[in-house]
Amino acid sequence: MPHRKVMREWLIPLAERTTALAIVMLVVDLVLWGALMAGTVLFESWWAKLLSGCAAGFVIGRLFIIGHDACHQSLTPHRNLNKWLGRIAFLPSLTAYSLWDIGHNVVHQRANVEWEGQVHGGGHKRRSLRPASALFVP
Repeated sequence: MPHRKVMREWLIPLAERTTALAIVMLVVDLVLWGALMAGTVLFESWWAKLLSGCAAGFVIGRLFIIGHDACHQSLTPHRNLNKWLGRIAFLPSLTAYSLWDIGHNVVHQRANVEWEGQVHGGGHKRRSLRPASALFVP
């Protein structure tokens, strides 16, 4: 197996922010979601409706990931375009982009930190969280 640094070099081109790829991914996923939703309504058999509805749910998950990347400004190099693509991508999951942007970025700022004992005046006591594996160790 190649060294992790070599594999990281292979992944760098895939992580570049490109406007064309972002728009193509969003359009393809929206068209696929629309087609699957239409299939859910228009198919006659119950199993085809069920299959189409389940597949549409997975595509909503893909669209949410596109919105997530746009929220982190990692989808395109253009800040305003990321905001609009994120809003569009979040529509099928009924997620409000601006509220999610604020709340989710706070989560990333506080990763692995627990805030407790809020004191008037804004003072906080901070402590690191234990890793999840520590829950199973006596």
